[in-house]
Amino acid sequence: MINCTVLNCSHNANGNCKANRVDIGGALASEASATCCGSFLDNKHYGDLTNSTNRFTGEPALVCSAETCEHNKNKLCSLSSITVKTNTDTKIYTETFCSDFDK
Repeated sequence: MINCTVLNCSHNANGNCKANRVDIGGALASEASATCCGSFLDNKHYGDLTNSTNRFTGEPALVCSAETCEHNKNKLCSLSSITVKTNTDTKIYTETFCSDFDK
């Protein structure tokens, strides 16, 4: 499960991400704030993507390029659940981060 506090993301449905793949970036991150959710799409520009007719119902792929994170196992996150957060009024994916990053 992917919990998300980025309220204006097109994939966010009441705090749960409905994307079928989440790409966590931050190859050389040394802390959570240096990661990002590459799957973020601003609903102002992309609309609501949580109720599509082809809606994904399985477990999302947690793809991770944060090579320094202890949960990164061959570019996949080994956690069954993560939380994506932001500290701002998010306009672009680099303003998000994976709060479960551990070095």
